[in-house]
Amino acid sequence: MPVETEADRRSFFNTAEYGREATYTPPGGPARTIAILDDWQALDLLTDGVAGIEADSLKVSALADDVPDTSRDARLMLSGVTYKVARAHPDGTGFVVLTLVEA
Repeated sequence: MPVETEADRRSFFNTAEYGREATYTPPGGPARTIAILDDWQALDLLTDGVAGIEADSLKVSALADDVPDTSRDARLMLSGVTYKVARAHPDGTGFVVLTLVEA
């Protein structure tokens, strides 16, 4: 029996407080808006092009219920930049960590 409920997990992704909206597109499916948690500094480095600093991937967390069909062909758009899902790491408790690379 899980310690927290679906509503408890979803509260961590509240875009007014912690989360960020992203557009998730599963392979062959329609795009939909989901909430994610990201490493804010890494995202800023990737999207703002800070001189002299590069990153080749970004990790974000999502609710497993929001991305049940995750595969390498899935896409995630953050701050106008489209990323490809390189790996999905479900943790068995209702969360998944997505490793993204620029598409």
